[in-house]
Amino acid sequence: MTAGNTVMYATMKDNRTAQEFVELLPLKLKAFDRIGLVKSTVLPHSISEDGERTRKYALGSIFYWPEGPEVAFCYSDHLPKTVVDIIHIGMIESGVEHFRNYTGDILVELANEVPVQAEPEEQ
Repeated sequence: MTAGNTVMYATMKDNRTAQEFVELLPLKLKAFDRIGLVKSTVLPHSISEDGERTRKYALGSIFYWPEGPEVAFCYSDHLPKTVVDIIHIGMIESGVEHFRNYTGDILVELANEVPVQAEPEEQ
């Protein structure tokens, strides 16, 4: 995942909602700030709501809000819980603090590309 020139790494959850999100990748989406908590992006269409709904979150959480349909990237943990029900789909492993420096809209690019190492040749 990239925001501007900053690359952030994330691990996706093992649930149907996360799987359907990954199937949409790569996506380039305009992101906006929600209450100093998340950068949120509107998806081109709804995805599965099969994941467990909660209002709990943590710094670095990636979650889906079906009513948007939006995916949000949590860069703060100043609230005790979210104000809407969400479905966790992943966790940003590093670089989440980069989102704090943005004011207003940003572009977020997501890609499901993983570097592949060549298999050793058999002799």
